[in-house]
Amino acid sequence: MTLWSGSATERVMRCAASAALPAVHTPSGDDAHAGTLVHEYVRNGLTRGRDVALRLLADVADPDLLARCAAIRLGAFAEMGEVVDCEVAYAYAIDSGDARILGRNLGRAYPRLDDGWIPTTTDLEIIQPDGVRLIIDLKTGWQYVPGDTPQIRFHSLASMAARGEDRNRVAIARIDDEGEIDISRPLDLDELDGGALAHELRIARDRVLRARAKVIAYQTPDVATGPWCRYCPAQTSCPGRVGLVRSVLAVDPADVRARTLALDPEEGGAMWERYKAAEALLKQIGESLKELAERTPLALPDGSTLEMRRVHFDAPVMVPDPSGATKTVDYMRPTVVRPKGARKPRAKRAA
Repeated sequence: MTLWSGSATERVMRCAASAALPAVHTPSGDDAHAGTLVHEYVRNGLTRGRDVALRLLADVADPDLLARCAAIRLGAFAEMGEVVDCEVAYAYAIDSGDARILGRNLGRAYPRLDDGWIPTTTDLEIIQPDGVRLIIDLKTGWQYVPGDTPQIRFHSLASMAARGEDRNRVAIARIDDEGEIDISRPLDLDELDGGALAHELRIARDRVLRARAKVIAYQTPDVATGPWCRYCPAQTSCPGRVGLVRSVLAVDPADVRARTLALDPEEGGAMWERYKAAEALLKQIGESLKELAERTPLALPDGSTLEMRRVHFDAPVMVPDPSGATKTVDYMRPTVVRPKGARKPRAKRAA
């Protein structure tokens, strides 16, 4: 059984229970989908050329996303050296320190691995003028990501072990909503750095196994909440997160504004952290309710129903074809259906 994947390294090192509690994998949201398309555009642009990469986005309906991709200056990566690989999947064995290359462009669809092996995927690999391999992790969206994370250190460790190299470099390239690229200062790592991380991984592995033993025995494992919870697949079974959402849902909406404005700066900062911690789980709940409403309409307390209705229209193609051509947009949208003669209720104003 795979313990966790490379992208979850920091989360698991912070909270072993996140790899032990029952997980629920939901479809990716709009932001994650956009990030995937940006990754694909960069990979195709560097390996097959910009024009081909744009043509492969012909089915994308979002003109802003298309313009964002078209604005990415792919030459910024080539200026750092020779781009030799994209989307390389590795597997690393915690106990032995062995590693191997699983393939390329797997889309995180890793093959089944033996116990103790951790898969991970690097976005870009560049051989710099001094002959050292630079591994770049692409990030999209607004969220700040530091230039040194357990995830990119794990990329370094897996690559060194699989390729028999004694050092490499890692960096994070953040692509913002305008297509601008900001590359962090490359971090040089060697076998000593890899050995230190390997030791931490073995400690994390032991903690995960202890947490799993508790879950199997119907006991509650210790959890640690923080920013790493945002994309955790165990949110719906996490005692820390579920309790937090229950407390949020129990608040009277009419009191929210008054109670929030009465907080001092320190309390406000703590409340912001609680809000961000609950936001991802509430979004997951919303997606699950949409899936339920797609099967059967949901009966709302005011007598109306919530249904998933298909939206279908022709949208202009902005990029790469500015000729005025159109393409079909088709998706499902939640819609409140009220009984005949019923009026939309007015929202209550907060005190």
